[in-house]
Amino acid sequence: RPVFTQDFASNINYSYQIWQKG
Repeated sequence: RPVFTQDFASNINYSYQIWQKG
């Protein structure tokens, strides 16, 4: 079940948004 890629992308996107907010 290829869930890893989606979870990984979501996690990266979430972390990126948090990082952008500083």
